[in-house]
Amino acid sequence: MLLNENLRLLLFSSNLLICFLFFAMLFMLEIGWRIGAHLSSKYSAKKVDASETFLAAIFGLLALLIAFTFSGAFERFDNRRELIALEVSAIGTAYQYVDLLATKD
Repeated sequence: MLLNENLRLLLFSSNLLICFLFFAMLFMLEIGWRIGAHLSSKYSAKKVDASETFLAAIFGLLALLIAFTFSGAFERFDNRRELIALEVSAIGTAYQYVDLLATKD
């Protein structure tokens, strides 16, 4: 247990984790490239123009940006709705306390 904690601290305090993740991503990218090239030659897929790939990447990033925007807006709306519910509850409680007070005749 202590060895795992020491190793975790070493990975996070140094740049070993970042380097490992970077090289792992490069390795997976190469594997994906080779598998794609093999399957493309095996099934004789048509060649894709670089501008189409670039356009697809731009639209993908735009869709991701819109998704994050809607997610943030929904989260803010949900927080605001919760705050309104708490405020209504506090107003109702205050009204009940005022109603308990004796009236002067």
